[in-house]
Amino acid sequence: MVDRRSRNGATEERGYLARLRATVDRGDSGKLLRPGMERLDIGNLDALAREQMEKNRATGRWSDHRTVADAALAELYRREGAAALERVSRWPEPEERENAVSAIMLLHIYADWESAMSLLEKFPQPVDESWLSAAMKEAAGRNADDFLHVAALMPERDRMDPFSSPRAVEFAADFDFAKVHAEGRLEEGEIYFKEWSYRQPDAAWDAVKDTLSTEVGSGWQPLERILPDLVEGVVGREGELAGMDWLGGKVADLPPEARAALFDVGILGFCVSGEALTRFCSHLPPADVRDYIQGQIHVSKEVFYPVMDQLPRQELIPLLKWMVEGSVWDGEGTAARLQQRFSLTADEVQRIKRATQE
Repeated sequence: MVDRRSRNGATEERGYLARLRATVDRGDSGKLLRPGMERLDIGNLDALAREQMEKNRATGRWSDHRTVADAALAELYRREGAAALERVSRWPEPEERENAVSAIMLLHIYADWESAMSLLEKFPQPVDESWLSAAMKEAAGRNADDFLHVAALMPERDRMDPFSSPRAVEFAADFDFAKVHAEGRLEEGEIYFKEWSYRQPDAAWDAVKDTLSTEVGSGWQPLERILPDLVEGVVGREGELAGMDWLGGKVADLPPEARAALFDVGILGFCVSGEALTRFCSHLPPADVRDYIQGQIHVSKEVFYPVMDQLPRQELIPLLKWMVEGSVWDGEGTAARLQQRFSLTADEVQRIKRATQE
């Protein structure tokens, strides 16, 4: 290995850097990046990263320069750790300085969460959203206390979607989801709730049930966020049919006023199969099934036809009449299609069409 401190070593270093830069300029840098960065000294790494960021600012083609800049910054961090933050914070141009600090801070969060958190707490507020997102994802793999620690630094406006970066979130095997939920620092409907529903569906449902039993009247909006996540978590664990069967049993045990409010806002947010909905509705009395279907305003009603086949006529006909009323531009056509689908008598057809004639 050539000693870079010697005259010959310095000459070879300059020659290698020139070849690396020529390769980068041709857009063929992949194979050379990691070994190339390892050969450069600290000063050349710093200069190369800054040069590539300056070229981006000048050309507007970030994709041409990002790979090289990130590789140089990663090598700086590998050698200097958090001290690399201080190095790039002295760069003269604000845009390059901000981008470099952000890149190295993210590396630091992934490599040394506790040290990074001590730095984040000293940064002027509000802290960069991507840093908090990365810190929270790392905390999810640690424990609930660390997760809440990051949540405390998060501006209220960001608590609806704390996981903005593309890294997958993996929660620790013993993560205390109930503690995070009870703390109330994050809005319901977050990814932690979906994972909680997947791992511990009964406990997650109990948290929803507590909300149902304490909120009355118009205070049901949070359910529109939290319940789709619960359903997705349970369906992911049990499968669509078993998951909706489980949910139907839970909903059936709620007080009537809670079920009515639940059906009024709609509880799914995404469409499942007619067979799965039949499993869900099999736990409910016919009047509740009608209220439930009428509450699903964003779901194609055809998916409920298998459920509606099970309804007694005194519940089915008012529901079909409601569907015709909702077909403002095609009431007659809708009535005709429903007549054929449900084998309606002439009298029943008149009852569902009367809504459009009045």
